[in-house]
Amino acid sequence: MTTSTQATSLDSAFIDTLNTAAVRMLANAVFGPSLLTMLSKESGLERPLIAKAPCFERNEHIQLPAFSLTPQNQQWLQQLDKHPEALLALLHSDKHLKLGIYHERLWQYFLTHNDNTKLLASNLKARNNGNDLGEFDLIYEHNDYGLVHLEIASKYYLACSQDTEQWQTWLGPGKTDRLDLKLNHSINKQMNLADHPRASEQLLAHLDSKGIASPTAQKPLNKQLHIGGRLFYRRENVLELFNASTALAKPISTPEKLNTQHQSGHWLLLSEWEALLDKYQVDYHLVDKPYWLDTASGNQRRLANMSADNEIATRMPEMIIYAIKELNIDTEFCFIVPNNWLTM
Repeated sequence: MTTSTQATSLDSAFIDTLNTAAVRMLANAVFGPSLLTMLSKESGLERPLIAKAPCFERNEHIQLPAFSLTPQNQQWLQQLDKHPEALLALLHSDKHLKLGIYHERLWQYFLTHNDNTKLLASNLKARNNGNDLGEFDLIYEHNDYGLVHLEIASKYYLACSQDTEQWQTWLGPGKTDRLDLKLNHSINKQMNLADHPRASEQLLAHLDSKGIASPTAQKPLNKQLHIGGRLFYRRENVLELFNASTALAKPISTPEKLNTQHQSGHWLLLSEWEALLDKYQVDYHLVDKPYWLDTASGNQRRLANMSADNEIATRMPEMIIYAIKELNIDTEFCFIVPNNWLTM
């Protein structure tokens, strides 16, 4: 029997074999370890045409991924890796794409070209009396699940304390975003957009224009949430940890219902990073967007072909990847933050 941990490890190993960065990022976005994934299929009695979504406050984080890295999907990715031209064309832009838009386009390509899905809408806005109600990230039809409303995100959070079991401990690099608030908004509002009569009316009108039958009580509109990304744990006294040959593995203390196999890294104050550079020969480079979405192996390949950029910004957090050969550290994702980041 293959455990979920083994499956995650095998999935990551396969994704790392892909040669094209964009294909790797697509595979990592859809099949890589998520922070949280859920798919609700149970119909609520009061709204029989719409599946019941979990509630963040009631801790109903029902995890049921819709996509797994089956042999069929592996073959699909390998073929895409050989001929990525259409994917690269979708990702191409004369302007720098924001990370969220790049991430959305990866999902759009997958849902459009995968044999089990048909993309019906993306970024479909819903309005009521001139006011925005919200936006359906993705509406697609699945061969097994039927109609699905999918909300997606790729988020990166730093632990502001060692109390990593608490959702509110995790802050975005700019400290304007917090993991508990993001989940609350995603689960309690975005996933429930179709419950609003006007939003539901506009969604059904769009489906009708596509020749798609409306949901039924037997086949309701399902709701799916997939939040990918990476969590960065606090690593104090990092020199002592290295001296003790202690692995920089993530702690086992994580919020309840968080995917324990999520992608992780750590963060250091600028002064701690400078002390590390003084003590060891460190190979590193800044990880710019959209390569936040890439795998460890993919960024390691870039590290091998780039010289170290010795200018780390001191006014804002920067994501880097580094290696220390004398300590057998091949790939570490890390945020370097200003010394006063916690009090900024």
